[in-house]
Amino acid sequence: MIVGLIVFAVWRGGFLKGTGTATPTPEVSASGTPLVPQTPPPISYGKAPADWPVYSSASLGFKVSYPKDWVEASCGPSCVAWALASSSDTLFAGVTVSSGSLADTITQAKPYIVASASVTVNGITWTRLSLQHPVTGEIFTSHFVQRGTKLVEFGISVTTPALVTEYGQMLNSFAFTK
Repeated sequence: MIVGLIVFAVWRGGFLKGTGTATPTPEVSASGTPLVPQTPPPISYGKAPADWPVYSSASLGFKVSYPKDWVEASCGPSCVAWALASSSDTLFAGVTVSSGSLADTITQAKPYIVASASVTVNGITWTRLSLQHPVTGEIFTSHFVQRGTKLVEFGISVTTPALVTEYGQMLNSFAFTK
């Protein structure tokens, strides 16, 4: 089970890019039970509260507000992640900036996509992909935007309604700084 990993580390760094090709979703989980198709959680993109802290990265070229009870954690030189302060060892949301194309990412993810949409939030048009993990059946949602030669991914790996609401508010506060 992929507990404690953020969506982009799981999908892009894990099995999607691990072999360079995607494989079809198996019909059973690791425990042998049949996987049930999941519905991704609805995400509303409300305004972030004004008192939230702001994370800003000159090197990654963006800033974003995040809830006061979340802590930031580094997940490498081209990404930042967040966790609840009460359980900071479990990362569940984050942003990564990498080279690559959105088209290639969608092609690799195709066997795992349970929902996709184009959404415009705070003036940025994102491609939203909800993916089902082929072993656990868990749903992971990421928003992608191509910016020149860089691919920006903002994802969440939980479906808890309150956390998904805060994630939507974070996405609404996201802004490019360069």
